Amino acid sequence: MVKIEVHVISREIIKPSSPTIHNLQPYKLCLLDQLTPTSYAPMMLFYPKSNEANMDDTQFLKHLKRSLSDTVLNVLYPFSGRVKTNMFVDRFDEGVSFMEARVNCSLSEFFEDPQIESLNQFLPCPPLAKESQDDVTLLIFQLSVFSCGGLALDGCMSHKLGDGGTASTLFSAYQGSSSCDFEALLPNLAKASLVFPPRNDVPRQLFSLMTNGLWKTTASQIKRFVFDAKTIETLMEKARGESDLKPSRTGALSGFLGKRYMAASLALSGSPRPCILRYVVNLRERTEPLLFDGTIGNLFRTVGAVSKPEAGLELHELAIIISESIAKMDHQDFLKSLQGDEGFN
Repeated sequence: MVKIEVHVISREIIKPSSPTIHNLQPYKLCLLDQLTPTSYAPMMLFYPKSNEANMDDTQFLKHLKRSLSDTVLNVLYPFSGRVKTNMFVDRFDEGVSFMEARVNCSLSEFFEDPQIESLNQFLPCPPLAKESQDDVTLLIFQLSVFSCGGLALDGCMSHKLGDGGTASTLFSAYQGSSSCDFEALLPNLAKASLVFPPRNDVPRQLFSLMTNGLWKTTASQIKRFVFDAKTIETLMEKARGESDLKPSRTGALSGFLGKRYMAASLALSGSPRPCILRYVVNLRERTEPLLFDGTIGNLFRTVGAVSKPEAGLELHELAIIISESIAKMDHQDFLKSLQGDEGFN
C-alpha cells in the first residue's frame, strides 16, 4: 500500500477581474452568519484524466485560475472580500488563495484503498479549525495533480459566509454548470440579510450555543462506508414499510445507521439506549418569502430525531420519527419566529 503524500509546489492570490468590483456596496451578513463561528468548511471533488481534453496540466491550471477570476469572483464577489466587525464583508479586491500540489500516486491507486487519514493533505487548511479572527481569507482552493493526470479540486470555504447550499452554488459556478443560473443568482445573492437581518447586539447565549456545538473536545473517528444504488433502494423500501411515507435516500440510510448504532450500543451496554439523529435542514425553500436556491449564507437549522430506548425498533418506525422531526421545520409559526428584526427572541 502506497503511503499518500501531497506536496504543495505553488501558492498565489487570485483576484476578481472586473474593475467594477471596487464600486460594490458592502455585503451584509445575515443573523445566522453572525452566529456562525469563523472556521473553514471543506469541499472535495475528484476528476479522472480526460482523454478528450485538449489542454495539458499547465494550460488547465491557467484555465482554472482564469475561470475563478473572470467568472466566480465577479459574480460571487463576497468570497473575495474580508469580514469586518461580524457585520458585513468589504474589500472585494483582496482575492482568494490558490495552491497547486502534486500527489505521489495515481487516482486509481488512491481509490483502490482510500486512506481516510490522508484526506486532510488534499485540503489547503485544517477543516473546521477555529480561526482566531474574522479578517481571514474567505476561500482557499488547492488543485492536487495525481501521477496519472487525475485531479483533486479541493476548497476550504469560510463557514462565516455560507453553508452546504452555498458550497454547491460556488462549485456549480466554478465548473460552469448549467444548473447555475448566473442571471438569477446576482440579484438574489444577498437576500438572506433581508429575511434574517443582522444585529449590532448578537445574543451571546446563541453565539455560545453555536460555538459549543461546532467544536467538541471529545475524540472522534471517521469511517468510510459504501452503499450502492441497489442497496439504498432496498433500504428505502424497508423504510417505507406499509405506510404512505416517501423516505428520502438520506432519511432511509441514516435510519439504517441509527438502527445499527442502537444494536451496537445494546450489545456493549446490555440495555437499550435512546438514539439521536441530527439533520441539517435547508431554510431556503421554507422561508416566507422563499429564498432563491443560490442565495448564499448559513441558511440552515438543525433538527434532532429522537428515538426512545426500545429494543427491536424497525427501520420504518425510525423513518416515521425522522420524517415527523423534519416536518416541524415546515411550521410557519416556527419559521416566522426566526425571521425579521425580532427573530430568535
